[in-house]
Amino acid sequence: MSHARLPLSVWSLALAMGIGMSAATIAVRVAAEFGEELSGDRAIATLPTGLQVVGIMLSGLICSRAMARFGRKPVLLVGLSFGILAGLVGVLAAVQQSYYTLFPAHFFLGVYLANIALLRFTAADQVMGPASARAISLTLFGGVIAAFVGPGFVFAADLISSTQYYGISYGFIALVSACVLTLIAVTPIKNNAAETAPESTAVPTDTATDTATTPRAPTPPYMSYAYITAVLTGSIGYGVMALLMTAAALYMKELNMAEGPHRGHFGNNVRTFAIMWHVVAMFGPMIILPRLADLIGLKSLMMLGAGLLILSAAIGIGWNTPVAMYAALIVLGLGWAATYGTGGIVVKKVVADEARFVAQGRNEFTVAFMAGVGSIGAGFALKYLGWEAMNWMAILMVAILIPLIAKLNLSK
Repeated sequence: MSHARLPLSVWSLALAMGIGMSAATIAVRVAAEFGEELSGDRAIATLPTGLQVVGIMLSGLICSRAMARFGRKPVLLVGLSFGILAGLVGVLAAVQQSYYTLFPAHFFLGVYLANIALLRFTAADQVMGPASARAISLTLFGGVIAAFVGPGFVFAADLISSTQYYGISYGFIALVSACVLTLIAVTPIKNNAAETAPESTAVPTDTATDTATTPRAPTPPYMSYAYITAVLTGSIGYGVMALLMTAAALYMKELNMAEGPHRGHFGNNVRTFAIMWHVVAMFGPMIILPRLADLIGLKSLMMLGAGLLILSAAIGIGWNTPVAMYAALIVLGLGWAATYGTGGIVVKKVVADEARFVAQGRNEFTVAFMAGVGSIGAGFALKYLGWEAMNWMAILMVAILIPLIAKLNLSK
């Protein structure tokens, strides 16, 4: 099935993903800096985003199971409404200059973002068979919109008021969430699990644990080696990306203010556009991900993603110029796309029917946990370890994936 033949609901969900992820890119750009400004301590600057991760983890589990009972759309409407609340509470934190008010703001944002992430699996439910992988990739490709809208709003907020741009930025989060909620409300969304049942015939071969004499999937498919490795690949890829991306915003601000050759070279606009192109690199490749999987295989694509993450960290170790930081963040985004995107496709292929809600919920929980480790640890690690040591740590984290992926035998 070509992209032109995907139902209108998939395109609508892709648009919702793109607009909705703008809230995340706004938060990525301003949350760590604002947390540092309010707290006065870099080590705890990213703690509010830690509570955001708690919101993602809990909501990912609860909402995915609720969708099995009540349907995807009603749960999405409730979950996405928390984005409006997050933005309004964030504005309140800026008005009151309250570090602690950022905590509920980011918890609510986490609930919202968990439901944004579940849009890719919602899109997969709208089609049958192999087209589900294309529905997932198209929905994730919608995130390219977020690369321009989110940083664009932050840039606009700075133009409106350089002293209140944090508060204005959180106000844009509320606006973005309201737009997504409206779009989901008018989009027809299917909930029939039987539509994805044919996918069970395309389950990747798992020769690392199964033998020819073992009955096919006698245990829950989300306990298989293929599923576990896919979840680990996506979650570690996300964790490394969150660690380096969050730290990069703080590190570039530090270089811009410190005495030395880079002083004044990493201004607000430079940091904003660095994040913008990073997000483009994250979501841009999603549109061709299924095609790449057909050409080189899912296993090779996962391995490629791990290699790109290592390359990004290597660039970060060697250079501190604006060009090098842009390159490191772009390669980091590409690595995330290959690990997280392919991991999601494998999860969808491994588990079909009603079991997919449990599998997807566990996947979102694990991804959120690793993203939280990266986001929360970024400020602490940057303060006590330094930028180069963080990149070496990222390389070691990704190295764990290589032997796990190597043992897989996945069908295309």
